[in-house]
Amino acid sequence: MNNSGESPLNAGLKHIILCQIYRKTSRIQTNHHGIFQALCQEYWDNAGFEEGVLYYNENKVKGARDKIFHILRKLPRSSIAPKSTIIVFPENVIPYSILDDLIDFATKQDIILIGGMEHKRWKEIQEIFGQLAVLYQDRFARSEISSILDAHSKNFNPESYLNLAIIINGSQRFSFQHKHIPFYKIFVKERENNEFLRENIPLLLKPNYFKFETSVGPLSLFICKDFLSHYRAIPDWMNANSIPLIVIPAFSSKVATFQSKFIDMVEKQGCRENLFALASMAEYGGSGLYCFDTLGLAEPANVQKFPGRVEKVFIYKRKDTCWNCF
Repeated sequence: MNNSGESPLNAGLKHIILCQIYRKTSRIQTNHHGIFQALCQEYWDNAGFEEGVLYYNENKVKGARDKIFHILRKLPRSSIAPKSTIIVFPENVIPYSILDDLIDFATKQDIILIGGMEHKRWKEIQEIFGQLAVLYQDRFARSEISSILDAHSKNFNPESYLNLAIIINGSQRFSFQHKHIPFYKIFVKERENNEFLRENIPLLLKPNYFKFETSVGPLSLFICKDFLSHYRAIPDWMNANSIPLIVIPAFSSKVATFQSKFIDMVEKQGCRENLFALASMAEYGGSGLYCFDTLGLAEPANVQKFPGRVEKVFIYKRKDTCWNCF
């Protein structure tokens, strides 16, 4: 984990926008495995699902692009404040082929844009990194992510899939965070053999989470399972590295698990100023900005208070030290 510099979250941060997208249109399946499989195959390539990864084919890239940019263009003007806005998409939703358009949008609006990338083979990612370096030169902070992945490459080969998230710092630099720990789940069946599903990416045992310096101050990204696996160490690591904001692009049904971890973390002494922004799939819900001020929303209750299974954009606005959702 990196440790560079000490700077607080900028008081200029005004908006955090969480884009909760992708819900199954068919409600035929009732078991967890069937729901998960149907969701993946509706939006991503069927062959990829059989390989344990999520990538788009040519037919489905257009649908993903249209959905993402429909959301971005429909955002209220009042929520897009230059150098003061963060927009987050869930894990695995961004096709690599639309990166130029996303970078252009974030540059023109001068906002921070974060999102999980589709799975891609390491050899293809290297080619994409090379193209980005030529096109954007010093704007692409390539050296750090490439050196870390090169160091890890003894644990995988050029054909291995990787799971990355992009962070675009407005009109300034952009880079990526890699996922360390693959998703895995046992789907229990009553009358058949249990189903075991594992994300087909390498397990990277040495943690390397970057501290990204942005226009609103430092932040870090933990992609889904990485957060759940390291949550005990995260509060002390945030304080030691002066990182007040963790962003989590996720694709997980474990909404209650995430919420319980957030409660544990923000109740710790010295962590009450920290923020955790979760962008989840609409099929499972739970997207929200979790902090000491919103603690009551995440605690167990008769009524679910954080957003449920709907495709929706949640705009959090800052007023003084408090955050309100609109």
